[in-house]
Amino acid sequence: RLTLILVLILLLTTCLFASDKQYRVGTTVVPFLEMGIGSAGNSMGEAYVSLARDLSSIYWNPSGLAYVNSNEAQFMYRPWIVGITTSFAGVATSVPILGTFALGISTMDFGSTEVTTMEMQEGTGEEFSALDYAISLSYARSIVQWFSFGVTGKYISSKISRLRANAVAMDLGVMVNTSFFSPSGKQEDGLTIGMSISNY
Repeated sequence: RLTLILVLILLLTTCLFASDKQYRVGTTVVPFLEMGIGSAGNSMGEAYVSLARDLSSIYWNPSGLAYVNSNEAQFMYRPWIVGITTSFAGVATSVPILGTFALGISTMDFGSTEVTTMEMQEGTGEEFSALDYAISLSYARSIVQWFSFGVTGKYISSKISRLRANAVAMDLGVMVNTSFFSPSGKQEDGLTIGMSISNY
């Protein structure tokens, strides 16, 4: 009993010291890459990595594109706070022997803002804008019926006023169908395990 109390005190003390740590808030670039695509994944609290089997897999887990059996297109427009908007457009095509290929573009438009200076705090009459976007090219394939993999290459650009930054990134994903918890004993009805590494 005394040991349990000491362990609890130690854990609580560690948590208190950890809460003093200052986080680098607002220092990351292109945060729109962490905003989910599609209503299904967002409505599930972004717990969609092992369930994505449509074009939104470009974001959640590229291996889910292997389950797209025909041509598919998806468009999304989302008004956000203070005039910021995000959008996504993508297409996918399934080639019977090769696998599934997909192309997508995600944007975050911050709109226009008036330029102010210390001398002209009401505005100079000029405006500047900011826009972030990412172009994605994905490939996915099922190697066997219960295992699929996918990869996405991204070109990312961030622009504010006359300044611009560019980068490249990659997503990797796998999906494994198992017979665990399957009521029928078949793998397609059982537990699906999904893994995705995003924006590497």
